[in-house]
Amino acid sequence: MITLTRKTESVQPKLWMEQSAAAANIRDRFGLENALQYVLGEKFVNFLSACEWYPKDVGELPAFAAEIRGLFTPSEIQEYLKQAKRRPGSHRRRALPDKAALYLLPIKLIPSRRK
Repeated sequence: MITLTRKTESVQPKLWMEQSAAAANIRDRFGLENALQYVLGEKFVNFLSACEWYPKDVGELPAFAAEIRGLFTPSEIQEYLKQAKRRPGSHRRRALPDKAALYLLPIKLIPSRRK
């Protein structure tokens, strides 16, 4: 039987800074959608997942989210998250919009679950 345990050491905790800079370059060279896919669809979701295994990195989430909010407008982020929720993909990617919205969008823009 294999037992998984949570690790307490971080793996390059400031890597998100390089990823944010790369997202800005991607936006300039390849457009908004590609930059959002890179930083939100790949890097931010991976960071969220990594925080489950590296709890010490959770403290970096607000700074990473602030950096992303500095690169994109709330409406750009909101639209990307809406589209991401509708895209087919892994369970982890489908969970991104709900988790990411908590860090990336102002409270008034987070969709309510009430109907």
